[in-house]
Amino acid sequence: MVSSRHSLGTFRHLCKPNCRCARGKLHKSLYLVQSQAGKLRQICVPKAWQQRVRQAVNDYHLMQELIEEVSELEWKRLQEKKR
Repeated sequence: MVSSRHSLGTFRHLCKPNCRCARGKLHKSLYLVQSQAGKLRQICVPKAWQQRVRQAVNDYHLMQELIEEVSELEWKRLQEKKR
């Protein structure tokens, strides 16, 4: 089983030469960060997708919590059966 984790990060970065403003100002950007098999990767999330990506990450974390709860319940159930 390959484990992965997702999170969101907001970073400030300088404009790139091809930026529309090209004034060297700092911009806030939202990045989706994934850790998979000990390796990190990140991707900038376009403004139009930010709400949808935030919801997807929240849903992912909720699913992880629910899976942990089910796992714990099954663990306890197996311990009870052994007695």
